[in-house]
Amino acid sequence: KIAFFTFASAILVACSNSVDPSDSDSGDIGKISEPTEETSSSGIPSSLTDPRDGQIYKVVTIGTQIWMAENLNYKMDDSYCYKNDDKNCSKYGRLYKWESAQKACPTGWHLPTKAEFDELTNARLGGGRYYAAHQYSFLTSQDYFIAILAGFRKDDETYSGENSFALFWSSSEYDGEYDDSKGTFYTLYLNSSPNVSNAGYDLYLPNNALSVRCIFNKSAPNDNKPLETF
Repeated sequence: KIAFFTFASAILVACSNSVDPSDSDSGDIGKISEPTEETSSSGIPSSLTDPRDGQIYKVVTIGTQIWMAENLNYKMDDSYCYKNDDKNCSKYGRLYKWESAQKACPTGWHLPTKAEFDELTNARLGGGRYYAAHQYSFLTSQDYFIAILAGFRKDDETYSGENSFALFWSSSEYDGEYDDSKGTFYTLYLNSSPNVSNAGYDLYLPNNALSVRCIFNKSAPNDNKPLETF
């Protein structure tokens, strides 16, 4: 871990990779689909069935982006269950080193760039005071990205952060001016504590193992509906 760039503080936590879709009462934007193998008439997937192992993931549309609404759980080299317990893979998804994360998403999906995370975090709130006050609750909401506080595997092979924070790899390498951060990669970071919950970007070396959310290669149609604020 190298640095942390905060952009929000708020409330609410999602502690498991299992979500009850009946809790969702949102409108067209961000509504989660039940796991089926169907697509809508517009070609937007209503679920993701991974052809490599048959696992089915919920999918959510946020703005024009189509995201997995659960952490990826595809077993491959350099991917791990939290504390090496298979039950935690079912609960949180797997944790991937960066090189593996680059190849982990199924065909038609990919590891998001930092720019795509930027679009995600701006799609709902669009900046300003709402952005600063509610970004964490948006990302953990049962109707939206549903971030799972899965912790991570350190490069010393120990584990940390279960039910406390989430880290999601991007494909984007740090491009700033600080030499001691070269060779690190941007991650979307969410933290929850008794006193404050926040979200932002962090930098991690590639031998750490973090969570993965895949994004669909195609965009959803822009219906120009206004996005409500909290």
